[in-house]
Formats: sequence, structure tokens, C-alpha cells
Amino acid sequence: MWSLPLLGGSYLSNMWSSSLLGVSLTLVASHGSLVYPTLQEDIRDSGGKMVTASYRDIWVLCKQKRLEDAMEILLHMYQGEVEIESDSIAEVLLLCSSMGALDEGRKLHHILKKGGVRPNSYLQNNLLNMYTKCGSLVEGKEVFENMPMREIVSWNAMITCYAKSGNSFEALKLLSEMLGENVKPNRTTFVCALKACAPPTCLEDGVKKVHKYVVDQGLENDMMVASSLVEMYAKYKCIDDAKSVFNSMTVRDVVSWTSMMSGYSECECREDVLTLFHQMLHEGVQPDKVIFLSVLGACASPMMLEQGYRIHSHIIAARFYQDAFVGSALVDMYAKCGNLQFSRHVFDYLRTKDVVSWTALMSGYELQGEVKEVLRLWRGGQIRKCFMYIGTPLLVFFWRLDYSSC
Repeated sequence: MWSLPLLGGSYLSNMWSSSLLGVSLTLVASHGSLVYPTLQEDIRDSGGKMVTASYRDIWVLCKQKRLEDAMEILLHMYQGEVEIESDSIAEVLLLCSSMGALDEGRKLHHILKKGGVRPNSYLQNNLLNMYTKCGSLVEGKEVFENMPMREIVSWNAMITCYAKSGNSFEALKLLSEMLGENVKPNRTTFVCALKACAPPTCLEDGVKKVHKYVVDQGLENDMMVASSLVEMYAKYKCIDDAKSVFNSMTVRDVVSWTSMMSGYSECECREDVLTLFHQMLHEGVQPDKVIFLSVLGACASPMMLEQGYRIHSHIIAARFYQDAFVGSALVDMYAKCGNLQFSRHVFDYLRTKDVVSWTALMSGYELQGEVKEVLRLWRGGQIRKCFMYIGTPLLVFFWRLDYSSC
């Protein structure tokens, strides 16, 4: 038996061990956290053949992400007509899902069909999850339709898969079928269904229909569901509906505020964005960088320069001034407000200058008619490397601009 030393000379405790036909495995736990085990020897017998394994042994290999070894053991057991525990296949399917290993998942499905394994709900849901996570909608649908008992996680997996594939009609149809079979949806069901309602899905048959289902199930005050409703109404520019849902929320987190603020931004309601931002601060919610991006977008107008200064001070206080995205948005905001001096000052202090920040600065100069400064920056060389690296079409524009000035 062996153990792993911790820094400082102390040792991990609470060890358990199992055996993989003579191969010792050790799992150690310390301070409530697990350290994944390692195999001390190869998982083969003296003749070099792969050995059989218990569920715990397969679990160990999955935690180590040793998919190839786990698959080889299960295939060896299948070919040798050794009984395989259903949970062993379920664990490897879970690993296939996380690694996007569709081919290996299909092999496990074959073992499940032909190997006499008795599937339980955990195995069936992991099989469905593997196909949906790996993007195989047709095979996932086949598994779903053949399930003797569909749990809430089964319905959620299929709705999510339809939503991600852009098949909004099928996702919402499945939600209706689910309710028709008296399966009670949860917050995940509605959040996934609402993702399928993004434009150009019909507003009435999409967001508003799901909203009605949400109210019927008594989940209208759930923070995650309400935030998703606000986001979807905003995408359809139904700002009054979004505002109604937002105002009815009893508890709001930063995601809720972000959804509402982004909605105002998309509808170009600049004053409303700023009002909501100050309301959020008054309620003690700390803004994140996504919120600052929305607010800076609202300040990107000469009439909003004073507000832009105030937002800049909040960004400095929140220590987001060196963030590449926030920094580029500040450069863009000051440029569009006509304050090129501040725009350049923020740009010069950015640790990372990417194509977004360069474009923001040069667009500002171009907007103010400072073509000579654009060319001076272009001929400096640093910007050329940035644009060439990503192969942006703007590179061609600057080359033409440079030659036309000669």
C-alpha cells in the first residue's frame, strides 16, 4: 500500500483500495476533497491480455479520463461473455459525453444491445445524454422514443438538443408532449425551451406560449426562468414585456440585471440603461464586465460623454480597466463621443491590444476625419502584425488606404 505526501510533509488519509485482478488501486481523501486514484501497474495479466474489472475499477479509469483503457476492458469482457454491470457502461458513456467520443459511445450502445446488459434509468439517460451531447440528434431521438420510462432529465436532454440544433419547432412540440403526459417540468426545462425561442421563431407560438406554461407551473418567480424570459422578450424588442417580467421578480441576480440592460441596449434606450445601472448599484448588486459593456454602449454618443466619465470611474473602482473587452469598449465609447485624447489614453494603457481595440481606436480617428493619424498608426508596424495574424479583411482596406495616399 502507498500514499501521496502533501506539501509540508503531512500525508493524505482515509484511504480505500480495490483490486483489478491483482492490480492495486488507491483512492485518498483529505479535508473533504478527493484525489483521483492512479493505477500502480498495467491493467493486463502476465500474458499481456486485458483483464476483467468491477464497477469501481471502471469508475477509477473514468475519473482518470482513460477512455481507451476502459473501452478495451469492456470490449474484452463482452467478447469473453463476462457479465458487465450496467453502471460500468453508464460511467463510460458519461466520459464519452464529456470527451465528444461518439464512436466509442456507439460501441457501448452495441454492447448494451447484444451483451445482455440490463439497462437501468441511469444507464439509459447517460446513453441519451451521450448522443445529444455529441450532436447525434437522430440516434438520440431513437433512444428517447424507445425508453420504457422517461424521466425529467430525459425530456430536458432532448429539448436541449433540439434547441442547440436550431430545431425550435420540435423543441416546443416536445415541451407540449411532456406537459400532455403530465410530466412536471422544472426550471431547466423552461430555460432550455426558451433558448429554442430565439428569433426568428414566432413570438406568439414561442416565447409567449412558453411564458404561459411557466405561469401555469408556478415558476414565474424563479430567477433563472424569469431572466431567460427577459432575455428572449428583449431579443424580440418587446421591451415592455421584458420590463414587466423583470419588475415582477422578487429576487434578482447579476444575470437578471444583465438581461434587462442588454434588452434596453438592443432597443437603443440609452437613458433606461443608465437608470437601471444606477438602480442596480443602489440595490447593492456589483456589476460584472458584461454589464459594463452594455452601459458603455449606451454612453457611446457625444451627448452621453459626462455619463461615460462616471461609468469609467466605476470601472476603475471595480478593477475592470485592464480587461481587454472592457478596455476596447472604453476606447470605442470615447472615440464615438469625440474625445480622442481619452480614447488614446485608455488604449495606450491596455496590456493586450487586439484587433478589437485597434479597430475601435482607428475607427474613432477616421470618424473625426483624422485620416493622417490612421495612416501613421498603420505605418508604425505593430498594427499590421495584429491584423495579419487574424487575417482580417480590414488589412486589405488599410493597404489600399496606404497606397492611395502615396
